[in-house]
Amino acid sequence: MTIRAPFPWFGGKSRVAAEVWRRFGDVDNYVEPFFGSGAVLLARPGFDPASPFIETVNDMNAWLCNFWRAVSADAEAVAEAADYPVSELDLHARGDAIFYRDAWYRERGHESVDAWVEWIRSSPDHFDPLIAGWWVWGQSAWIGDSWGRAAHNAKRDAEGKSVAVTRARPHIHGEVIGNGIHRQMPRLDGNGVHAGHVYRKRPNVPGHYAGCGIHRQNPRVDGQAHGDGVHSPTRAGILAQLAALQVRLRRVRICCGDWSRVMGNTPLRSSGITGVFLDPPYGQVGRAHCYGEHEDFTVAAKVREWAIAHGHDHKLRIALCGYEGEHAMPSDWRCYAWKAIGGYGNQRRDKSNANAKRERIWFSPHCLAQNDLPLFARVNS
Repeated sequence: MTIRAPFPWFGGKSRVAAEVWRRFGDVDNYVEPFFGSGAVLLARPGFDPASPFIETVNDMNAWLCNFWRAVSADAEAVAEAADYPVSELDLHARGDAIFYRDAWYRERGHESVDAWVEWIRSSPDHFDPLIAGWWVWGQSAWIGDSWGRAAHNAKRDAEGKSVAVTRARPHIHGEVIGNGIHRQMPRLDGNGVHAGHVYRKRPNVPGHYAGCGIHRQNPRVDGQAHGDGVHSPTRAGILAQLAALQVRLRRVRICCGDWSRVMGNTPLRSSGITGVFLDPPYGQVGRAHCYGEHEDFTVAAKVREWAIAHGHDHKLRIALCGYEGEHAMPSDWRCYAWKAIGGYGNQRRDKSNANAKRERIWFSPHCLAQNDLPLFARVNS
């Protein structure tokens, strides 16, 4: 079974992950400073837990990193916390607790929310499985950019400071629950929903195909799971997916903080050839605001400068993601065009998400060239 993140995530690269590994090859080390849902790492071919290669990942989002660490260390505890039905009131209550409530964190031994974030960032061994379970439960129940701290549509006080997750409630319109793409609430009904399309920022539940991420309820045939994510709403179904992730992540170093922290000599030059996958928040105007308190339209330029400066290092194979025209790269870098599914932007009723066709990856000179690839992969060099 293909291992994937058990939650939806904006900007995932699952559709192009195989191409990245064709260009990287079986590298000795792998570094990914903007980890997100981990689609590329999880798609690494021929993974063997006994392999000697080193993998280092990082993300600025403390709740995301806490989830990956907790799954790696204690998948059963995370599954226990995540095993809960979708509920609008609980979605708001849990979201407010883990993103905003200092008093709740004091009960857990931390002075404040910010103190917990710093605790997560201070050591790659720190994690909290209860927070991890609540986070993945909410991330799977609430598609879009509104599950997290300081999202652009969060509830704010008189000074404009975000103080709670948004208070949107279900809008029932005819056979479709929700009206338009801007509804932020859990899907509460499974009847008469247009199959295959998510028009609202919450799980789509069309008939037998119920939920998203850990709330997915696909049937199992002869013991085999169908589709992706977690395939049963039971504790056993959730744990099965998290246990697979636990095995895969056991030896991955999961860091939390600024991307540059994992770009030093130790992660990059432990031994042999290192693949560096760079997928920063895109810098072009026109993309959605997706990263809450970590929103940054300037980091992509800094990442590009780093990539160009290190492009001729024969021990590095670098892949830089962006939109068409976003990065002016040297002529010896190869540009690969691909089409994304479209993410949340593709759920518009008019299907007019032009950005899905603008996806590009630039590969550094020491990535495997077209002639080095298997014959079937010699396309779009």
